[in-house]
Amino acid sequence: MVIARVILAIFSLIISQQVNAEVKCQIFDDKVSDRLIQYIKDSDLSAAKLLVDELESICNYGKRNTEQDVLIDIGWLFIFNHDFIYPPKEPIDVDGLADRIRLLPRRYRLISYSVLAEHYILTGDFSDVLNVTNFIENEQRSVLVNSDSNYIYINLSYIYSLVGFTKLAEDYAKKAYEHATSPIEQLRSLIVFQNLRYLHSREEESGEEELRTEITRLLTEITSSIVRAEGYSILTEAELENGDYFSAKEWLEKALTDTKKNGASRHHLNLLITKAELAIKNSEYQEALSTLEDIHGYPLTQIRDFTKVRLFSLEAKVYQYKGDFEGALNLARAEMLLSSEINRKLNDAVVADLLARYNSLEKEREIATLQQEKQLQKTLNSQQKQLILNYILGVATLTLLLLILFILFWRKRKRASHFEYIASYDQLTQVLNRRAINKIAEEKFKSSNLS
Repeated sequence: MVIARVILAIFSLIISQQVNAEVKCQIFDDKVSDRLIQYIKDSDLSAAKLLVDELESICNYGKRNTEQDVLIDIGWLFIFNHDFIYPPKEPIDVDGLADRIRLLPRRYRLISYSVLAEHYILTGDFSDVLNVTNFIENEQRSVLVNSDSNYIYINLSYIYSLVGFTKLAEDYAKKAYEHATSPIEQLRSLIVFQNLRYLHSREEESGEEELRTEITRLLTEITSSIVRAEGYSILTEAELENGDYFSAKEWLEKALTDTKKNGASRHHLNLLITKAELAIKNSEYQEALSTLEDIHGYPLTQIRDFTKVRLFSLEAKVYQYKGDFEGALNLARAEMLLSSEINRKLNDAVVADLLARYNSLEKEREIATLQQEKQLQKTLNSQQKQLILNYILGVATLTLLLLILFILFWRKRKRASHFEYIASYDQLTQVLNRRAINKIAEEKFKSSNLS
């Protein structure tokens, strides 16, 4: 009896836990999903971490529906894109994520695809980057008005500038600025413009000083430390162009403070590399060595290839300063090999994408040509049908007119014959009257005279 009660109690406890888990998962509704997507749009890393942690703790894996699973994976991917030392509690199925994103409501798909594209950039999977970019463009084209347009256009501009599609990058940067509706969107758009100029070594253009002034002003209105750090980085580049090393260093320190405070380890690491590069450039080797020690405090196996190239170059210069020329040479070789591999993968992806675009364009042209031919054939058939119909109508009209004329002629002849009969015959006796007899007699008389 006691054993039966214990079993019953355990069974009741399991049932109650399952019910509680299902009730807790109901908290993860559309409002929570909207909040997570907004944190991603605003690059609010701290808020995203808190929300994703909370959602995973209250809504266990296996109890969530498909939409909840995908959104939590997107949340973790966003976090990993900015902070690679904050691992998710469960492995993320990145390979099948693009297909699963399609199951999301449209208002979440564009942002989710952008997060996935950013992840592929970090991992160097450029073919996947361009494939996901095509998904983003197709989704964006299918929406006439979209509150996410600025965010999407900024990401597309960044991706296309990375793979060397400068014209597309510039077009999307302009669209991003046109769709900016808040200070954070305006700042991001201006950062995109400046990045394009630095990436492609543009000449100094008019309005550059006003642009930097506007970026400085907007930085005071931004709460997202990641976006602020990006703005500080742009100002660092601007001051270096002007030759003002100390002002550049001040902006860089502000960026480092923001990324460290927010736990954006990936950004912080890149800024530390920039700081060490500046120190070496100004022959401040002790500061460079100190910064390099801070860099080595990170799990460098998690960093992306672009960052590794910068790090190899930095360490080669440090080894050279120490007099270890063999170590510097080895690092320089590693840098060259990795750069070549990145360029090869990038070129392969770009060629494949261009080929896909060309094939798609050719297919579209073929479809357009077939549609035009079909339309032309349809028009010709319609014209032929119209001609046949007009011919039939003409023949029918002519036949009807001839029939009417025949009837009128026949009736006229009939009436004439009737009147002639009335004029020649007596109505009472039905024999020839005097007029008819005289007419016949005259005709006989004339014929006899002629003969």
